[in-house]
Parts: sequence; C-alpha cells; structure tokens
Amino acid sequence: MSEERKKIAIRAQPLWQTFIFEIENPNHSKIKEDLVNFSYEYKKGAKKDIESNVAPSIKRGMFESSFDIFERFGEEEPVKSVVDFCQTSLRQTITMLNRQTWAENIPQDANIVFDIYESWLHITKEGGYHEIHNHDNCSWCAVYYIDIGDTSKENGGLLRFYDPRWPTGLYTDYGNMYWTGNQLQTATPADGKLIIFPSYLYHAATPLNKSTKDRINFAMNVRVYNEDEAITAIEDFRSRHN
Repeated sequence: MSEERKKIAIRAQPLWQTFIFEIENPNHSKIKEDLVNFSYEYKKGAKKDIESNVAPSIKRGMFESSFDIFERFGEEEPVKSVVDFCQTSLRQTITMLNRQTWAENIPQDANIVFDIYESWLHITKEGGYHEIHNHDNCSWCAVYYIDIGDTSKENGGLLRFYDPRWPTGLYTDYGNMYWTGNQLQTATPADGKLIIFPSYLYHAATPLNKSTKDRINFAMNVRVYNEDEAITAIEDFRSRHN
C-alpha cells in the first residue's frame, strides 16, 4: 500500500466536560403534601415577594424566601427529610467526581464538609420566570422540586442551561456546527427530583405559561471544604487580630 493511502489515526480527547446530575427521591410522595403546606404557610408570613433582596430585577411572577430556609427549618419535618436527602445525594455525587483528585492531593483523614450554606424557597405562578444567571460564591448548586405544577416541555417552567463556551462562540460556520446547534439544554422538572449542577453554569427558569398550579421548589448553594483547615484559618485570623 502506498504511503498516500495509509489511514491516519485520529484520537479524540474530551476536555473540560460539564456534568449535571438528576436524582429522584423515592420517598417524596410521602412528604409532598406537607411540603406544599409548609411552603404556602411560609409565604403567607412573608412581607414581600423577593424576601432575599437578591437580584429582584431578573425575577418575575415568583416568590423567593430568604437564603436560610434549611438553616431555620432543616431540623423539623417535613423540611428535614429533604435536607437529609439532598445532603446524602450531594455528598455521594461530589465525592464520586473528586475521589481520585482528593486521593492525590489531600490527607486521607481529611474532614470534608459538604455545606449547604444557602438555601431558599421558590413559588412560581403563571407567567413567572427567572432570567439567566450563575452563582459565583459556591462550587455546586442544586434545585429540589416539591411540586412542578403545570410545568412541562410544552408549557414551560423548565430549568434551562447555557453552554459554558457560549461567550467564545462569536464566530460560527459549518466547521463548528456540531456544537453551535446545541448551546441550550433543558432539564425537565419532576416532583421529588434533585438536579445538581456546577455553579459556573449559566441557567434560567423558563416562563411558566397558562398555569393554574404553581411550581414550588427549594434551591441551594453548596461549598465543600476541609473542616480542619477552616478551623485553622479562623484561629489564625483571630490570633492576628486580637
């Protein structure tokens, strides 16, 4: 065979992969009614729709609690069951992704903390939506759906994700058509579903159209750290400022 006719070996190496994870709570049906009642009772006592005061200009037709809902109610049912499920799911997912890297870079006896340090309640009514944003103060985010109401692919209310490469996609032609055609991806909510995603990923909640039932969900921000290092850093700070 001539040199010209020899096949060229082509190897593909994936770079900077982005994962989202969907986990369903098998016990959700047992606590759903109590969670819905808790949500509306909480909203009834709130003084304004965007209780958190965070970015109200990109939120329409929705109620948002303060960012400490698990901290305040996580020791009481029915919220406790959700917190326990989310903690377990987050710990298993994040550990799975980092197991090899942790083994190579941190002490084997490190006390790794999976801290849901912010959490809040959303109740979205007909026409409600949350514009595109990301979270820059944590490593992971998650959404837990209590009651999806009239959310569907046809009616909206989906969790939309944006390709993290989109700021660089200024020039397009046939050569990069394989990825420029799928820059928007959606995750379909379901009652009792937890969706976990990296904090850098831009996302939005699409408008909930023609709805007679609200969509109700918890959302959360997660930080992961070595508790021993955190304690040392706090002690060091105090010693230098006393």
